[in-house]
Amino acid sequence: MHRVRPFAVRHWRGIFAGSVAFLAVVLAGGWVAVSSAEAQRVAPPGTSAGICSANVVLHLSKGVSFAKKIPESQKGDNTSIDPLTGVLETGRFSCLPGATIDGYKVAGPGTIGFKAKYWGSCFKAPGGGTWSFHIPVYDQGGVRMLARSGAYTGPAIGLAIKFSGAFQGGHLGGVGLVIPMVGNCLPRHPMLTARFLAVETLALGQ
Repeated sequence: MHRVRPFAVRHWRGIFAGSVAFLAVVLAGGWVAVSSAEAQRVAPPGTSAGICSANVVLHLSKGVSFAKKIPESQKGDNTSIDPLTGVLETGRFSCLPGATIDGYKVAGPGTIGFKAKYWGSCFKAPGGGTWSFHIPVYDQGGVRMLARSGAYTGPAIGLAIKFSGAFQGGHLGGVGLVIPMVGNCLPRHPMLTARFLAVETLALGQ
């Protein structure tokens, strides 16, 4: 069994704590203002915006650690696809009560998925790709599924991410935190699977 050096443990804990602090500052120290500004920026007249959250497990094909930097020319796959079922939208997608998307009031939680490329290390891992979601909305006295998909970019700062993207008739922007599940970013234990928790503002046209 390999022994983990105390310095490496302290180093990883420091980066993780810094990432958590970064997310906490954004959320607690001004998320309402950020969300409002983002909503105004991406939601011109005739559109609607909603504040939502995502909770999804991501699989990193090449792993990622503090020691090994993956060059951009050798990008790895970062996806929420279930390796057993092939389902992309394995994450939970929820919006605040009373939220409207595309002019429709959200009726409950939906699903979300990502398929992207990444490179770099646990210090900084830029990337981007495509995403999609389905969420139930009220429409003409009933409930139907609203589906959207598009592209996004998400440069990582340690284990924290600030992302933005666009899709049919709208934009999104937000912050998230990557929580290691399989592996932990240490040199001999690269992170292969992680849970991504995010808060985002969506703005879509009619």
